[in-house]
Amino acid sequence: MPSISKENSESPQVYAVLTGDVIGSRQLSASQLQDLLSDMKDFWDKFSENFPDQVIGNLEVFRGDGWQVALSSPACALEAAVFLRAVSKASPASDHSDSRVGIGIGAVEVLNPAHLAESQGDAFEASGDALALTSKGKIRWKLLAQSKEFTSLDLFTLPVLDLAVSSWSAVESFAVVGEILGWTQEETALHLWAQKNDGSSPTPQAVGKAFRRTFWKSHIHPVLAAASLLLGGKQPSGVVMNENNPEGL
Repeated sequence: MPSISKENSESPQVYAVLTGDVIGSRQLSASQLQDLLSDMKDFWDKFSENFPDQVIGNLEVFRGDGWQVALSSPACALEAAVFLRAVSKASPASDHSDSRVGIGIGAVEVLNPAHLAESQGDAFEASGDALALTSKGKIRWKLLAQSKEFTSLDLFTLPVLDLAVSSWSAVESFAVVGEILGWTQEETALHLWAQKNDGSSPTPQAVGKAFRRTFWKSHIHPVLAAASLLLGGKQPSGVVMNENNPEGL
């Protein structure tokens, strides 16, 4: 697909770009890293089936352990970031690895869905800058955007989400992956990634217990839903946004 210039747009569309790299990639063999990134590609394709109007192109791999995805709207940017971190933690090839994620939100001047590396714009630049900043701290993701309305997400929401996601085991992470993809607990239990060391599959009840340990329904998903409304330009329920409370969350 050819590159699309956005320079003449009167009201530039706001995009989200996620740029990440695998933490601890040097501890993985070349084949493990290749398998992990291949797993992330495959599961991003599954994610795109759930969000066909949001996902632009495929997950693109670069710099050996780096990856990048683009979204036509920032509304599901945080859920996408959680999803990709969960996949990187759950993959049998990861050896308990994780991913850092830089989230950039802004306009795009040139967009090439087939080769994201050839795209240009504020969202791509902000994403790269955000990823660079994650290497300087303990929090494994960072959000950069020109809009001050998103400041609270980076300052307060992302650190709390990072604390939760960083604590998930591979089993818990895969339970979240299945939930985001709309799988039943039976479907998650039967997947190859859920198999125990002896090759047997866990019971759906065991998957359910792992899922509850993530506090997804009680804590994580409500936060992501409110963030989605804010990022999508809508006011989260119960939040008053005015000049004295510009961040809203």
